[in-house]
Amino acid sequence: MTNDFIDLMVQIEAEAAAEGPEGIARSNELRARYRLANQLITLRREAHFSQRKLASVTGIQQSEISRIERGVLAPNESTWTRLASAFDYELALVPSSRSKERVPG
Repeated sequence: MTNDFIDLMVQIEAEAAAEGPEGIARSNELRARYRLANQLITLRREAHFSQRKLASVTGIQQSEISRIERGVLAPNESTWTRLASAFDYELALVPSSRSKERVPG
């Protein structure tokens, strides 16, 4: 990663923190959306699928796949399930890197 990108992320996180809990929640939602979009792009490329090929396999329009990959569209669970199944994956909740900071209970 370039320093410019890291600096931008630090600035965005600082602005979100300044907005309080709502800003932090929005920032976390965006981070999750872009993380999932990046995972989709990675899986699609590793499978040597074009967006058009993925569309034909899943029945999801190529334009919708494009918007998902750009982080413009937040798909619902059904759409994520269809996309994941194209690569023989399933949806799951996994511990975040911050989970060690939390104490259950």
